[in-house]
Amino acid sequence: MQIPEMVRFLVEAGRWAPSADNTQPWHFFWDGHELALKYDGKRIGPKGFQMHHRATLMAMGAVIENILQAASENHEGWDCSAPRDESEKFFSIRLNETQQNLAPPSDLPLFKRQTSRLPFTKERLPESFRDFLEDQSGLKTFEGKENLGLMEELVRKASMARFRTKEIHEWFAGSLRFGKDEVARGDGLDVSTFGLPPGGKALLRFISDWKRMGVLNSIGGYRFFSMMEAVSITKAGAVVAITGEPGMDQAIEAGRLMEQVWIEANANGLGVQPYFIVSDQLARLSEGLVPDELVGEVRSLESDVQRALELNGEILYMLLRVGFGKARPVRSVRLPQDAIFTVTRGD
Repeated sequence: MQIPEMVRFLVEAGRWAPSADNTQPWHFFWDGHELALKYDGKRIGPKGFQMHHRATLMAMGAVIENILQAASENHEGWDCSAPRDESEKFFSIRLNETQQNLAPPSDLPLFKRQTSRLPFTKERLPESFRDFLEDQSGLKTFEGKENLGLMEELVRKASMARFRTKEIHEWFAGSLRFGKDEVARGDGLDVSTFGLPPGGKALLRFISDWKRMGVLNSIGGYRFFSMMEAVSITKAGAVVAITGEPGMDQAIEAGRLMEQVWIEANANGLGVQPYFIVSDQLARLSEGLVPDELVGEVRSLESDVQRALELNGEILYMLLRVGFGKARPVRSVRLPQDAIFTVTRGD
């Protein structure tokens, strides 16, 4: 079956969406008329973020946002749906013959979106971007020393729990990609994007082993590593919190909103780094997955989040560190289209 250029273009747009630890939990199917988005449980496996996990839902939302932006600046007229029924489709877009033959846009901001874990300046955000944030519901922006200090404390507390949770630590360690051959696989976290100081890569490799991390934790190592993870929060222009009602559809919409903010920030010359760790700890608490010895700490974190973000029946989905970067980041790679795209026979 010949694949229209526009279909390949939509898949390419979806392929560059962000996902937790660059897991890319999606797969696209084309039957000659409809492009469908599904969860790739076979590739992710039982130990990865499952189909209804908050991280997966937000990633799917980001994919949907990219596809809609790629379909057209105004996607009215496209037959789009989000059935999420027994077929486990998260989204589908049906192309008629005219749309299949459309010439894809030559250049879109979504293809320039990237993560920056490098240092930022404390320079004030551009007014155009600030106006964009104010026009969106579900966003809370934190600026200034005091407010950024509150966000740093939330990340630090969440990190302290994370570095003492075996399941999370081993999952994160398994996502790390150290050498060129590992990076070339197209998934996971390229360590070269972390902007580590001399010796940092060796230290990261050393603590990837849970037994070693356990020894360090016995002498308070988790406090040091959580501080290192959180310190960059105060050295930024702002932190943007994405909040919303709990639920599957709401998480997907939060992912769409996250992608809109991210693309707009990069288009304004700003760097963006996502912090899912706080939301993840709170989700684990609600699901009874926090180790018994850490429940008290995470409950305290939950109270701090409610107070700092002034949530009223809403939940935190994501924190985004935003600011002007001091250096150009290395862009993460992606799985090739052939690994995430299947052509099927239509009815």
